[in-house]
Amino acid sequence: MPRNRQKTTAKATWTEEDLQSAKTAIEGGLFKRKAAKQYNIPFTTLRDRLKNKKMRNPRLGRKPIFTQQQETETAEQVKMLGSLYYGLNVTDLSKLVYKYAKPNNIKINFDQNSKTVELDWVHGFKRCNPSVSIRKAETTSLNRIFAFNKEEVTYF
Repeated sequence: MPRNRQKTTAKATWTEEDLQSAKTAIEGGLFKRKAAKQYNIPFTTLRDRLKNKKMRNPRLGRKPIFTQQQETETAEQVKMLGSLYYGLNVTDLSKLVYKYAKPNNIKINFDQNSKTVELDWVHGFKRCNPSVSIRKAETTSLNRIFAFNKEEVTYF
């Protein structure tokens, strides 16, 4: 089961609006240290953000492994396989992601022996994509698959 840690720190409690307000105050003549204290932004964070011109919201933790586009493509692939009566379980998804990430040189925690990704990543993927359902696939006969088409249903 993946870890579900609760935030226990007061870090990154500022917002992007606070950062923009501090920037305009500094441009208006306020010292950086006073602006940092006034808007509850750590001085070093404010200095670095102004220097690098990164005015995004604060983010704790590691950077995501896949981009949002890659993750949605993976989710769509899993849904498409499910619609083709080829459901994936956790192990299959883990191997599928490994086969996608390895040739694309995406750095992820792999189990080199079994060629799968960590279970924590799979559970996090399921949490971020609730529309994806991963469970043990049921066997479906070919007759049932081929008979379930528009002509047969309207005839019924």
